[in-house]
Amino acid sequence: MYFLHETSQVPQPTYVPVNKVGAIFLPFKDMPIYLDMVRNEKPIYAYLNSSKPEWNSIKTASEPVGEEES
Repeated sequence: MYFLHETSQVPQPTYVPVNKVGAIFLPFKDMPIYLDMVRNEKPIYAYLNSSKPEWNSIKTASEPVGEEES
């Protein structure tokens, strides 16, 4: 994840199959949302799609009903 200033042009998400590396670009104002997720949610998954990099994402697993926050 790369966080960009609001005046920056936002590049398209990327994936480099040879290196198995990808990136998504987000507005800097959204950084607290992702910091909260990293601090409070487990597990966290990075999804990279070689044929559709626009689907690259960061997400958490579904919690069972009644699961408490850790």
